[in-house]
Amino acid sequence: MARKTALVIGASKGGIGDAIAQEFLHKGCRVFATARSISKVEHLQQLGIEVLTLDVTSSKSIDAAAAEITRQTGGSLDTLVNSSGLGCPLPLLDVDVNVSRKIFDVNVFGLLETTQKFSPLLIAASGTVVFISSVAGISPWAYHGMYNASKAAVNAIAHTLELELSPFDVKVITVMTGSIRTGYFDNQPPAILPQGSLYMPIKEIVDRHTSGAELPKRTPPEEYAKSVVANAMSANPRTRLWKGVNSTIVWFIATFFWHGALLLAFAPAAGVSVLKSKLRALKKNKTS
Repeated sequence: MARKTALVIGASKGGIGDAIAQEFLHKGCRVFATARSISKVEHLQQLGIEVLTLDVTSSKSIDAAAAEITRQTGGSLDTLVNSSGLGCPLPLLDVDVNVSRKIFDVNVFGLLETTQKFSPLLIAASGTVVFISSVAGISPWAYHGMYNASKAAVNAIAHTLELELSPFDVKVITVMTGSIRTGYFDNQPPAILPQGSLYMPIKEIVDRHTSGAELPKRTPPEEYAKSVVANAMSANPRTRLWKGVNSTIVWFIATFFWHGALLLAFAPAAGVSVLKSKLRALKKNKTS
């Protein structure tokens, strides 16, 4: 029997895609892994994974990778994992809109275009598309608003494709990811709260959020990858998989409580009451 094939887009060392690519290999699959620079996936090549350069913001790069994998596989692909992603940690009132557009270019439009270009291979194999999304897409994770918005868009795209690809026997899985122990925060541009920010009174709290310090407990990527790959290779996979620290509690609140419950759940860590108190004190000092 021919080996199953898997393509993991966004498999840079130390990330979620890296762990997923290795787990597919452990399961006996022929695995392709991509990154914007080959140097970021050389360690996977040494394990026997086939690596390619792919920039999800470049149509030319996506086309070249699709052509190469079509040639290598004979025109079919069992699993496509969309794992590329960027963050934009700052309060929404302080983010640079031009930077935010780049986040959407990678997290949303790049993801959609790769799915479009590899869809003929997936259809030929009656394959599976896996979108690595996040619980941030349904929750008000403070000071990461543009990332939250991009993942909400991913959820919408995946949910719609689940319907639109069903006539072609292609399955769509959305992984609602919680906190995973990766280099996500290390790979983001420095998040510097600008002078004059309305959040300067709680700068220490904001800095903890934008640096990831408020997430001390995270799921090991290898543990996460085992669940994702096992589900993807199942004959009857769960189309929405919740994995990672905090994912279960977000699911529970979003499923069984009223809309504002997530705001209440996230408000203490975000320092909402602290900021309100400081603002009241400032206002009182000005009027006295």
